[in-house]
Amino acid sequence: MPSLAGIGSAENRQCGHFPRRVRRLTALLAVNQDTLGKQAVRVAQKGTSEVWIKPLANGDWAVGLFNRGNADATIDLTATEIGGVGGKANLRDLWTRKDAGVLDGTAGTLSFPVPRHGAMLLRLTAAK
Repeated sequence: MPSLAGIGSAENRQCGHFPRRVRRLTALLAVNQDTLGKQAVRVAQKGTSEVWIKPLANGDWAVGLFNRGNADATIDLTATEIGGVGGKANLRDLWTRKDAGVLDGTAGTLSFPVPRHGAMLLRLTAAK
């Protein structure tokens, strides 16, 4: 990735919060540039809320939650919507870089608050 080659250099450290923002974006860019090359597909739509999933090359899944409504919403993510993960799966919020919960891969459900016109991008990884 040539555009990120100079991260951490003295020149970039003088740019204030720039390197921190790039570190946050690398997880998002990794999903976008995943070598498997699959597009996300919508697996659920409830009113103005949508759940999209995308398989990743290493076996993980990217999960996008979208609130297209004019009010804050709680979006439920179920194991059934993502095709079951055959056990427990860890979810990580790629925007905040924080763990977002553990989904029981056979019948579990997790709920996420998503602001109006907002989105969340999660990475689902099989629990070890």
